[in-house]
Amino acid sequence: GMDRRRILLSLSLMVFSFLPASNLLVTVGFVVAERILYIPSLGFCLLVSHGLQRLMQRGPLIAWLCRAGALLLILLFLLKTMARNNVWTSREALFMSGLESAPNNAKVHYNYANYKKDVGDKLMAIQHYRIALKLWPSHASSHNNLGTLLEDAEEAEKHFRQALAINPCHSKAHYNLASIYSKRGQPEVAEKLLLRAIHLDPEFVSAISALASLYGEQDGKSEEAERLHLWAITLDPDNADALNNYGTFLEKSGRPFEAMTQYEKAMTAQPNHTVAILNAARSLRTMEHSRRAEELYKRALDIEEDPQIMDNLGMLYFASERYEEARKMYQHLLLHYPERNDTKLHYAQLLIQERSYQQAETLLLSISQSSTKRESLLHLASLYNLTNRTAE
Repeated sequence: GMDRRRILLSLSLMVFSFLPASNLLVTVGFVVAERILYIPSLGFCLLVSHGLQRLMQRGPLIAWLCRAGALLLILLFLLKTMARNNVWTSREALFMSGLESAPNNAKVHYNYANYKKDVGDKLMAIQHYRIALKLWPSHASSHNNLGTLLEDAEEAEKHFRQALAINPCHSKAHYNLASIYSKRGQPEVAEKLLLRAIHLDPEFVSAISALASLYGEQDGKSEEAERLHLWAITLDPDNADALNNYGTFLEKSGRPFEAMTQYEKAMTAQPNHTVAILNAARSLRTMEHSRRAEELYKRALDIEEDPQIMDNLGMLYFASERYEEARKMYQHLLLHYPERNDTKLHYAQLLIQERSYQQAETLLLSISQSSTKRESLLHLASLYNLTNRTAE
């Protein structure tokens, strides 16, 4: 009777503790991981221990073989544990192991895509989100996260809407959809989506900060905007995006010194927050602190070589009458980014200043982009006036 109870207990621990995670009764959706096997393993060990005890009672030779077998089993498990520990050395190693052992599991591809998104490997992240959705088309978070990486706004919107169709309470999908409508110039729709996101998650700092920015651009909502900005920062004092957004609001409100404090806090919280760095640099330019602005632009360029930042730095040099440095910057830009119309326009201004009229004219005439064309024509008119070509 005692033996039967032990065997029944061991089997119960093995089977019943594993059933909820087996996907047999309900779809759990995650990979069967080590943590799921702790209690079933205990049942297995009890069963093996009981079996060995029974065998060892059959004679000294069998007892010796059982001990040797148990020792070998422990050694094999030890080696397996050591090998498995290598998989846990990094997040990438863990997810790569998951891909190798369960290539048809959607959650594994989703986790690996999340890792790739976090490290900036956008193309690989998109690829694995798509695989995850092929394997599990109704996974709302895969739709939402894929949408955040897509450059095509219409395709991104489709994925955010699919995420909401699957899970109407997905606060991040509401927030991301609001961002699309805000960029399209439809603030009323964006506001409704952001309010819904905040209702679903009252501590959703990004949504609160985005709503504050939206109100900051509307007449008569300045007080409400500031209240929301302060609420977002109270919830997460180290959120660089929220600090930067509040800084932008303060600058638009004619409070540049307070804005600079927020930019500094954002850069302390996230030293590579390029937007905060650039906003601080622009603010410093208006406050005539060009050296500090130059440091911030260079800091941004250390993070990533962005032609827009280089153009801004060139303009700073030009405004500070550091023409040689400005020329070098614009020559570098034209060499590596020859199609940038803004660069052509700004370099032409420098060339006009230095009386290199022919070169400036060539650059201005090569500008085709409609948004820059009007300004280029104004500079051409100024150039022709300077060179006594009044008819032209």
